Amino acid sequence: MRALLLFVASLAVGTCVAQTVVVATTNGPVRGVFQAADNTTSWRGIPFAEPPVGALRFADPAPLNRTWTTPLDASRWSAGCMARCPITSFPKPELMCAATVSEDCLYLNVYSPSDFDTHGAGPLPVIVFIHGGNYKYGASGVPIYDGADLARNERVVVVTLNYRLGVFGALYTGSVRGNFQTKDQRMALRWVQANIRGFGGDPTRVTITGQSAGAFSVATHLSSPLSWPLFQRAIIVSNPFAIPAWNPASGLQLGERLLRNVSCPDSGGVDELACLRALSAEQLLTASALDFTKKPDHLLEMAMPWCPVVDGTDELPMQPQQAMLTGKFNRVPILFGTVANESVQFVYDASPAPMNGVEYYAMLDMVFGFDNLTSIDGVYGKLPAKDWSDARLFLSRPMTDYVFYCVGRAMGAAMTRHAPTYMWLFDYASSLNQWIFGKYMPWCVTNVCHAQDLAFIFNPFRWAHLDNVSYEIPSPTAAETGLAHFVQRAWGNFARTGDPNPLPQGITWPRFDGAANNLVNYSIPPHVIQNYRHDECALWDKFGYFRR
Repeated sequence: MRALLLFVASLAVGTCVAQTVVVATTNGPVRGVFQAADNTTSWRGIPFAEPPVGALRFADPAPLNRTWTTPLDASRWSAGCMARCPITSFPKPELMCAATVSEDCLYLNVYSPSDFDTHGAGPLPVIVFIHGGNYKYGASGVPIYDGADLARNERVVVVTLNYRLGVFGALYTGSVRGNFQTKDQRMALRWVQANIRGFGGDPTRVTITGQSAGAFSVATHLSSPLSWPLFQRAIIVSNPFAIPAWNPASGLQLGERLLRNVSCPDSGGVDELACLRALSAEQLLTASALDFTKKPDHLLEMAMPWCPVVDGTDELPMQPQQAMLTGKFNRVPILFGTVANESVQFVYDASPAPMNGVEYYAMLDMVFGFDNLTSIDGVYGKLPAKDWSDARLFLSRPMTDYVFYCVGRAMGAAMTRHAPTYMWLFDYASSLNQWIFGKYMPWCVTNVCHAQDLAFIFNPFRWAHLDNVSYEIPSPTAAETGLAHFVQRAWGNFARTGDPNPLPQGITWPRFDGAANNLVNYSIPPHVIQNYRHDECALWDKFGYFRR
């Protein structure tokens, strides 16, 4: 029996029986719920730090300093951190958006196989997932990130976590030094080290992973020596490697704009901080959504304005890209990849109205420079006449290669010199796309847009079994269910050993080598490919990715 299991109680609910499972933590017992549909136990809404409110707003996360003896109810997700939930990024709010938001949001969720204490195989590997959302949106306590199916199928413990977003997580001024989002995530990782054994997990086999801004976060932790003792593997899902973290000067410039928007002094002293802490959370959230457009010489930097700041300390000593290229990162096994059409939604977000041909070439000039337009046309072709009235989809091709895929390939070639590294490409357009994207993001129905692979990681084809989903969800094909299980098996193997092999269907995943550029193509059926988009990547390799 699990040493820290205090008791299991059964509660009659209609004709069903819901078992509650209580586990001890360093602060006190927490009571989770057995999910019969997934044969897993979940503990939702466990606090891992003091609420960052009042005097703790714009401060480093503080260790949770309270204890309790009565089991804490961990049957429901907590509020998400302060954020809006735009439908052009989260087109199914009921699946993707937190029901409520609050500054009191530093909570995490744990999902374990129900028999973790009796299986007899010792503690299980742990996968800690960091949600995406441009560092401005998102939450861990939503159905799309429910970790039950992954935990059950792969016999792993899954942890998802909240972290402060937007201005609350990244403000950088004379009196506020930001990077709170990274520090919140690290505090959650410390909680995992101290407590995960009670939930069946092995603190010596922790894989950190995240998608989009969560992937940027993983790269940040790989680059931060303060995080290195807290994980042993990393999975990076759709990291926009070409977008730089902010430097202190840019962070201060953004912070000063925020201060002007809320009419607080920019003295850098106690008056500035007192003014910021006197504002309501809604006032700060609204002010941080105002126009922060800068001159276009830092256009890509503006794509993620509330990201971490490279402060030159062990918190973030250098750009994550520089750490990868120079080998100055935590040299743990790395699994990473992208989807086929990453930039489609971002191009459409940036240009809600059709972009004509003149605007297309102006955008290329703005990002890459006029002298490079002929070379870009030479590889991608001139803008076709049929796209002259709306070039957005055509623009998404070079932007996907530059911001996501080709730069990822270049990072993989550098990382694999120091650590076992494996890369994937996800290019399957799911039958669920019409249901998910058809109303608000129709351009993502036939394209494989950013985040479409999440359904095949967490397998939300089982959403209908969750307690807060009360409507019908389209059924996947048998092949799609098989692809989800393939992706989960790769993750489970990697969490266990640092190697995604062995895989179903007789596939062997080769280590990325930077020459043949071997990838596993997450498609139907999955297969290995080499030198995907090689000519396009050769162009960007020549130009260089980190333009400022």
